[in-house]
Amino acid sequence: MGVHKKGGLVGGFDQLRAPDAPTISVATAGTGELAVTITNPSNTGGGDITGYAVSALTGPIEDTTFAVTVVSSGGNKYAIDGSFPTRGLFMGGSNGAGSYYNTIQYIDISTTGNTTDFGDLTESKEVWDGVAGNATRSISFGGNANGATNVIEYVNPTSAGNGTDFGDMPVNDTNVALAALANNTRAVYQRKEGVTVEYVTIASTGNPSDFGDATVYRRLGAAGFASTTRGCIAGGMPASGSTLVNVIDYITIGSTGNSTDFGDLTVARYGPTGCSNATRGLILGGETGSGFSDVIDYVTIASTGNATDFGDLLAGVQSGTACASTTRAVKGGGSISGGTQDVMQYVTIASTGDATDFGDLAANTYRLGATSVGHGGLS
Repeated sequence: MGVHKKGGLVGGFDQLRAPDAPTISVATAGTGELAVTITNPSNTGGGDITGYAVSALTGPIEDTTFAVTVVSSGGNKYAIDGSFPTRGLFMGGSNGAGSYYNTIQYIDISTTGNTTDFGDLTESKEVWDGVAGNATRSISFGGNANGATNVIEYVNPTSAGNGTDFGDMPVNDTNVALAALANNTRAVYQRKEGVTVEYVTIASTGNPSDFGDATVYRRLGAAGFASTTRGCIAGGMPASGSTLVNVIDYITIGSTGNSTDFGDLTVARYGPTGCSNATRGLILGGETGSGFSDVIDYVTIASTGNATDFGDLLAGVQSGTACASTTRAVKGGGSISGGTQDVMQYVTIASTGDATDFGDLAANTYRLGATSVGHGGLS
């Protein structure tokens, strides 16, 4: 009588021979993503391994579980590319009726929902969109609270806490940073009531240095955004008169020097806000002189030329702020007909179309600032 062994081959695998565990490399962190290499074991169980199912926990960021997908393979190695939840921070502002805020609050740009408390600035103030940073530091430049403040402060955006002193803006009555923007190493802004552009090195501390001059005087309210190499400033209020600024100008962030003309907005306005991914910059809302604007414009940052219509905000709004991931832009707060608002709304940067409701800020707020750990200047 013959002896029959249990088991057999199913799908090319020997049921009696389990494969060994694969070798997994140390994750290489990027901005909003990670890379992992998985190498097949020498003992594959008698068959071919064609892929892996992978998940990951973002321990430092609220222990959120998210999917990681195999996107390419070569031999026995598989490249893993996953999207981290991206954190956006909102800082300061006022309610438009004499109450100033020192609040720092955050969102996960990849989801929707209301903000969560992060900590406090050292001062309660309007920061006028004068916030910029990289993945390790978010910096607030000066501001206003019944008078100008020259304090520069920062937080680590991945770790909740209060602001820490960075340095001081030169003391005068124009300590408001319009249109702040950044790449991985530098944060740059144009000063209120002038053409002066200044910068800091994000990884250090200290007072700003002169960068050069903008192409146009801006008294108030401009939008800033960046790629890894180029920063753009758009719109604003002129020195005098009723003709608002429609100019977009640009700088090369890694150098110093005067700005260069980029093109024009679709509608001249002050109080818009800006944000970007690595290739496309958005200019959202503002005041046209005849009312609040719901217009969203976009430009391709690496080129030059006039802005193109993207879509509309939920309503006309000026002096809000915005932050972005590699895929989404979120606009928060601002002044609307009848007061200020707590509304956040978002668009998908690579497409065009109207904004969708995201959630709410902690209070009705305008003249606040925002940045993120995954905006276009950091890609």
